[in-house]
Amino acid sequence: MRRSLLAAVLLGVAASSAACHTTRHPATTTPAATVTPSISVACAGSGVRVVSATPVVVHHDRSAVLARLHLDPRATVTAVTAGSVDDPVATKAGLPAGPRTMWLVLTQDPPRASTGPAVNLSPGPHQTLRLVDDATLTPAGAFDCGSG
Repeated sequence: MRRSLLAAVLLGVAASSAACHTTRHPATTTPAATVTPSISVACAGSGVRVVSATPVVVHHDRSAVLARLHLDPRATVTAVTAGSVDDPVATKAGLPAGPRTMWLVLTQDPPRASTGPAVNLSPGPHQTLRLVDDATLTPAGAFDCGSG
């Protein structure tokens, strides 16, 4: 009797243990997002060129990009898009030259403070185009787009 009880207990423990080890949990991955670039965000005169209007797969989302920029709280974000971008100053930011997936953030910034009598700045707000590398979230340049 003791042997059959012991065998039943051992069998129950083994079955329970096997069930715990064979239970599979579903993967918790999220699919990559795609963004269709808005070519008009690259302001004229910046040298930044959106290479293609083809949608690009991105690794980060808009909120992560904006958080990485640490924008002035008085700035207004007017456009955010991602695309395959040829950035003329990417190498200065430690990124390889040539087109790569970047976020383009266009902001309406508050008037700049004058730093001396010889400074000739427009008195009103101005637009700035900021680039952020999608793969690394490295800021990759800021370009003055003039008054908005």
